[in-house]
Amino acid sequence: MQFKFTKSLLAGYIIGLVLLLILVTITYFHGKKIDKTIVNLANQEIPSLIAASNLKRDFQAQTLELYELYATNDEEAYKTEYVKIKSSTLINASNLKALLDGDGFVASLDKSILLQEEKANRFVVIMRQPEVDWDSARESLADFSASANKIEHELDMLVVKVTTNTQKQVFASKSLSAELTYIGVLFICLLVFCLIALIYYSPRKDT
Repeated sequence: MQFKFTKSLLAGYIIGLVLLLILVTITYFHGKKIDKTIVNLANQEIPSLIAASNLKRDFQAQTLELYELYATNDEEAYKTEYVKIKSSTLINASNLKALLDGDGFVASLDKSILLQEEKANRFVVIMRQPEVDWDSARESLADFSASANKIEHELDMLVVKVTTNTQKQVFASKSLSAELTYIGVLFICLLVFCLIALIYYSPRKDT
């Protein structure tokens, strides 16, 4: 038997082509959104988390060094470590500012770092005296520690905010990927259905 090319068969081809174009269009735009999310995660969100965590570690390290200076009064040892910590702090703060420039806390990081440095220097001067005023030393160290704890808390809040935003973007990407899968399966089902319908309803003639 031989199938006869009819208007209904032509309409079927056109419908199939339209469905294919729709699938390609949806796939393209979903793919662009997924690519954008991946780039954002790789270039901003994840580096921000790393920089914030490293900066928190720097402030903790500086606090520990001041406590060690209080216990040993070894200024030379403190200075050696302080140079390393300050360099790391400035680098991580600069990275965080470049990544999250619009954040209020990040915008004031330079001021916070400078204030902590002034408090640390004040404590060092107290410890450098021939007769150390231990009450003043403890007060100065407590002041620095309180400020450091506040900064670390702000960094923790920043990490939570960035993490939440990252999770939202990952969830959105997963949803887009799932949609693409569902659309692809639906397209195949429609295509098969249309093909069966065309074969079934197409006029035939015996040869």
